[in-house]
Amino acid sequence: MNSNVHLVSAAPDQPIAANGRQHGQTSLGEASGSKSDGQATDVPCIKKKPRRRPLVPGLLRAPQAAAFCNVSPASWARLHAAAKVPAPIRLGGCVCWNRRELLRWIDHNCPSRREWEEIWRTLLAARNWQRQ
Repeated sequence: MNSNVHLVSAAPDQPIAANGRQHGQTSLGEASGSKSDGQATDVPCIKKKPRRRPLVPGLLRAPQAAAFCNVSPASWARLHAAAKVPAPIRLGGCVCWNRRELLRWIDHNCPSRREWEEIWRTLLAARNWQRQ
């Protein structure tokens, strides 16, 4: 059975609308009434997945990072597994990439992660030195 489908108790004499709810059923999946003899049937009620919180501007999740680099999400996953893209930032269970880092990585002809980490440290050190 699909993990998004939850069964709710519903009275057998009430019709079910096209949206899967019975007449008078609340949005939480509870039927408004049941038959007086206590008999009920199971009616599927689909729960929506919780929405993702928006990220800090400048951070991209894998699908957005793939689109930013003009590759498919599947190709991005393969490149990430092969350590051919910059290392991601892990933020509270979310894996994301820095947009500026990806832009610089593309400017430097997309080196492997090992080569890129050295280049990126040099770029960050030069940027921090200029700020002082």
